[in-house]
Amino acid sequence: MTRGTPVSAHLVWEEICCGCHRRGCADGCTGGVLDPAVADLFERIRASCSSYLGRDCPIRVSSGVRCPAHNRHVGGAAESAHLEGKALDLLCPEGLSLEIFWAVCGQEAGDGGFGKYHWGAHVDTRTDPPCRRWSAL
Repeated sequence: MTRGTPVSAHLVWEEICCGCHRRGCADGCTGGVLDPAVADLFERIRASCSSYLGRDCPIRVSSGVRCPAHNRHVGGAAESAHLEGKALDLLCPEGLSLEIFWAVCGQEAGDGGFGKYHWGAHVDTRTDPPCRRWSAL
């Protein structure tokens, strides 16, 4: 994919592709592939946050798809859903408290994974084990 390629209504390729791909990975990282269910999850979270605020609520992605080298570089879990293109790390949007953002992300994640962080939330679409929840606070 190329810069600016839409992944969903509010996501573009460079927001979700592997970080080392953006930097020019020597290992030949292609940027990976995002599971369409994750893009749908992102859009549901964004819509819920926008509804709560009563206005458009952009959400920044801090990490999306990761190749094994980039996952090791950032200290990701060996079995990270990011490796499968099934996870996003989302920064808490301006205007929402972390508590509200966590509530929205946890609700929308359903049986997928959800983790609380001081910067926002991790959400993923893996359902094995179902409804995996954690706090890194």
